[in-house]
Amino acid sequence: MNNKLPESLENYTGYLITDIGRLYRTEMDKRMARFELTRSQWWLISFLSHFEGATQQELADVMDVGRAGIAKLIDRLEKKGLVCRAADARDGRSKRVYLSERIKPLAIEVEKEIADTGQSSMRRLGKDDIATLNRLLNTIRATVLEDQQALDAADRPPPDG
Repeated sequence: MNNKLPESLENYTGYLITDIGRLYRTEMDKRMARFELTRSQWWLISFLSHFEGATQQELADVMDVGRAGIAKLIDRLEKKGLVCRAADARDGRSKRVYLSERIKPLAIEVEKEIADTGQSSMRRLGKDDIATLNRLLNTIRATVLEDQQALDAADRPPPDG
């Protein structure tokens, strides 16, 4: 199959956003192979670089994976000494997740690879184009989040009363 999109999809924004995400993940998988990291592992390491000390539930939500899946992933990385868990000071039932000191240099490399992938993919765009693209994508993201919240609210049963 060639990589040329059918004309019917060239102007379908939702498809393009989804397909670009797929292409980015595939490129990152190739770049992360030298670090012997799976997609879920490098993805979690990247999130922890930005959300260090997040709870397992917060990580599951931001990564869009289930509780059991995030717990197993953290278990595997904890056994390798790459992350550690600590009880939440305010809620002993919650665990906060941190990068280990051992992995912090690798986390910097992971973030560098992500940045390099992004820069390479936008090398044909000017600074103003990139700023406009980011502004528009953030607007789309905010709208999708609002729509999700509205759907979630509609799915909840009405309060008793």
